Amino acid sequence: MSEPMEMMTARNSRQWYVLKCRRQILKARDVLHELRKSHAEDFEFFLPTRFVVEQVGGRRRRVEKAVAFNFAFVNCQYTMLRQLVDDYAHLFLMQYRRMGHNDTPCQTKDRLLVVPDAEMEMFMRTIGAYDGTVPALLPEEADLEKGDRVRIIGGQFDGIEGILVTRQGKDGGRVLVKVSEVMCVPTLEIEPEYIEVLEFAPESRHLYKKFDSYIQKIRHTLKACLYHEMGLSLPPAAGEHLRAAFANTGKGQTEAAMFLRRFGNFRPATLNQRARKLVFMLMSYKVLGQLKAMDELMKEAEDFEPRLTAVTQLAFLRVYLYAVSGSRKHLTAALTAVKALESAKKSDLLREMLNEDLNDFRHIYGHS
Repeated sequence: MSEPMEMMTARNSRQWYVLKCRRQILKARDVLHELRKSHAEDFEFFLPTRFVVEQVGGRRRRVEKAVAFNFAFVNCQYTMLRQLVDDYAHLFLMQYRRMGHNDTPCQTKDRLLVVPDAEMEMFMRTIGAYDGTVPALLPEEADLEKGDRVRIIGGQFDGIEGILVTRQGKDGGRVLVKVSEVMCVPTLEIEPEYIEVLEFAPESRHLYKKFDSYIQKIRHTLKACLYHEMGLSLPPAAGEHLRAAFANTGKGQTEAAMFLRRFGNFRPATLNQRARKLVFMLMSYKVLGQLKAMDELMKEAEDFEPRLTAVTQLAFLRVYLYAVSGSRKHLTAALTAVKALESAKKSDLLREMLNEDLNDFRHIYGHS
């Protein structure tokens, strides 16, 4: 029986395989070094170690130990891997993917534990940033499901993707990098401006808290920017939040830029999330004067609008489509949607906010 084409291709190409060092980590590293010397173009390995101070024979000594649970990562073809394990069976043990009942290993050639190149690169970069102890975790010790999936943009971890596992001010923190089924390694602390959200944690309310917080900022910033743009003074009845935004539009524009940077590639899971993201992106582009990007997104929003059936989603989208465009077409649609929202007796707070904003934008655009 012939092998499947994908299995033959995998066996004939170089991949990152995972080996377990049975004992003698430094001896295992010496063997891997020699193999790399003799097969420089066909073999590479990664066996991170660290130095710890231990009490040995009554004296304190620096002892070199493996960082990653005695795992060695080798990059070669399958035939070379097989030869290595056969020749040094006392040092290395192949690792297989866990599958089936009781999470037991399935020991077949096509189930060898392989780490994708991109994951391996992120792992090596993360390990390389530490000076001293690397806090590696087994996958079962890391509760990945509770974190937001993020990408780091800028800084020494630029491009690394993982799970945000600890938080600091304004959602910076540590990002947990998962290495296949082998382990998880947290980065050093990442500043908030370097973290871009790709997916929010399942079952998390964190997304809605973020969006609810942002709408209160961006709606006032947008009004303030439009008052300045139109050369208008604030009405006497303007609230304190609008007055603060009018006095310092730069702060609101900075927050808008941060929103675009952080959530630009976020993938909404529901229609409601997508509608909100579209609105916030449009408002952010408007306050930053990025009109070309706004116009392109307007087309997407208009095409998306017929898919919305909930009156709350529809009213939310239509009011702020009018807010960024100032067009009478969108004003008519917004008035109809807000009227339907009132008839449906939906959330008083949302209805009041949309009514207030619709009236404010009508005043700004001279459509009262």
